Amino acid sequence: KSAAWENDAHAAQSGTGWWVARFLVDAHTPDGTYEIVVRITHHDGRVEIMKLPYVVDTQRPNLDVTVRAKRNGAFEIHATQKLTQAEIDAQRPNAVGTIEEKRLRGLEIGQPFGLRLAQGGRLHAITTGLTKKEQERGSAWLVPSAPRTVVDRVAAAVLDDDEALHADLTPHGPAARRRRFTRAVVPTLVFAAAAWILVTTVDVPAWVGVVCLVPLAVSPFLAADRYAGLGHHLTGRHLVVRQGTFVRRRDVLARGGIIGWKIEQSFFQRRAGLAHVVATTAAGKQSYVAYDIPLDAGLALVQQIDPDLFGQFAAR
Repeated sequence: KSAAWENDAHAAQSGTGWWVARFLVDAHTPDGTYEIVVRITHHDGRVEIMKLPYVVDTQRPNLDVTVRAKRNGAFEIHATQKLTQAEIDAQRPNAVGTIEEKRLRGLEIGQPFGLRLAQGGRLHAITTGLTKKEQERGSAWLVPSAPRTVVDRVAAAVLDDDEALHADLTPHGPAARRRRFTRAVVPTLVFAAAAWILVTTVDVPAWVGVVCLVPLAVSPFLAADRYAGLGHHLTGRHLVVRQGTFVRRRDVLARGGIIGWKIEQSFFQRRAGLAHVVATTAAGKQSYVAYDIPLDAGLALVQQIDPDLFGQFAAR
């Protein structure tokens, strides 16, 4: 929604007014206080992202009514609405929190497993300049747990890069897939085998062995989901990486906010030709990782974003 400039006769005389944006609320929305994200572009080009509260209240108004008798036999009636504390807070002009665009380095779109099943998500700003206390207080949260459509709408308003938010990601290939299955299946297979050895050689109930087969049965599905969540993408303005199963996260990081790189490889990753490519930044979690990406693709990613730094990696 775009805001419109409005004023009354008194405000017009003083040259003042206010910006107003009207929007509809679903009829089934429970009563309570909610937040809306507002993007403000100032005359000098400075942009602010603000969170403002609004109240949904379907109850009858609570009124104080006084009746005064006048000399001519008429009555003068005064009615004053009694506001709840939530309604008073919602009318205050100050914002719950503000994030200047010059401090914004990207967005984290999180989907814990339960929210993913319910088609929901959360939205967090990757921003500089927040203290640890502000981070703990949730100052960088833009949208708490909400329907995914709400998360996508707010993310689009803040980031203005539809490709970074919705483009299909580049998968990390068969080696990364094999690594996901190996790390999920082999430990559960060893665990189940050890349990059945105990069942057959020691006085351990058979049901213990049966229970230990459950993780083994689930592990291929977990591995497939972990691989499905793995990927990366590069737009003209942002690096996008995604990972996770129990908490799947799509991180959208501004290319201009990247201040360094790390290439990490374990012994098994070197044998498989894979690496963790870590983009470091002064914002948010300070590091965002493309997990188990083919080494050649990871180095190409670094070269596209920062050719000067790539030269240092190539020299090594």
